[in-house]
Amino acid sequence: MALQSKTRERGFVFHISDNKVNEYKIPRFSLTKREREALYFICQGLSMKEVAVEMYVSPSTVISHKRNLFEKFGVKNLVRLGVLAERYRLTGKP
Repeated sequence: MALQSKTRERGFVFHISDNKVNEYKIPRFSLTKREREALYFICQGLSMKEVAVEMYVSPSTVISHKRNLFEKFGVKNLVRLGVLAERYRLTGKP
């Protein structure tokens, strides 16, 4: 019988069996509607000011959404945020 265990790391659940790791892509976070909207525009390459114009909010609100997204995704830059958003197929229009 193989040794099996589950562990959580950065929002992913890993199933470990016989030194093999299978990643189940289960995010640990849920996004608000406005965070999804901000994520969409950020992934389209818009600046924070452009995102603010599109969302009809102030740039500081967009920066707050970006900070929340970084925390929820466990990332420190926009490139990694975009990569994970694409992996979870969150880049479509909300």
